[in-house]
Amino acid sequence: MSSAAEHNDGAAFAAYTSARIEAGVPDAGADFVLGDAFPHDANMDHTGGVDFAKGCYVGQEIVSRMKHRGTARRRTVIVDGAGPLPEPGTGLDVAGRTVGRLGSSLGDKGLAIVRIDRVSGEVSAEGVPLAVTPPPGASFELAPPKAPADA
Repeated sequence: MSSAAEHNDGAAFAAYTSARIEAGVPDAGADFVLGDAFPHDANMDHTGGVDFAKGCYVGQEIVSRMKHRGTARRRTVIVDGAGPLPEPGTGLDVAGRTVGRLGSSLGDKGLAIVRIDRVSGEVSAEGVPLAVTPPPGASFELAPPKAPADA
């Protein structure tokens, strides 16, 4: 393959990755390990990846229960770093506690799967401060910031 073709393939992949991150759409293998994530972790309930009217698929009972009880705790979110993001798989920390893992990134933007009930306050990955937001169209919210302790 010529270097021009390699450049075009690299540019196309970067454009694809950028669009995917902006939309908050995770990629199996890059953002989560297959067999280690529920459809809710990858926001498939928001993107049409799960049909709740159809039954009879492996894990259907658990997936349906998560939806109807609202017990999905891990979700894919968009992260925006104060600088370049570290490698995929890096832990996201709040007050020294790991609340998720970084997935795909391009420069200072990326995706992560986090515990939405624990993402509150200052989030960082290897010292890089992060802003964490749900993807467009998501119906879930992140944990509200904790109130400061009374003095």
